[in-house]
Amino acid sequence: MKDSFVGLNQVQSTEVASGYKRGFMKEHAYTPPIYRRNVPAGNVVSNTNDIEKWVQLQLGNDSSHAIDK
Repeated sequence: MKDSFVGLNQVQSTEVASGYKRGFMKEHAYTPPIYRRNVPAGNVVSNTNDIEKWVQLQLGNDSSHAIDK
């Protein structure tokens, strides 16, 4: 997992998807507030490739044996 980070401060803004929030009759651009206390609680910025690696590891399907059972 080389493209996963804990906290947005480690990621360049050009690499992060824009957020949107539902509004009246249309969506609006939305940037959620950043709470420093939430970072250790699981705010992970990642991509689908790294999430797939994490899921395979959790399911025991990791062929790299990166973590011993």
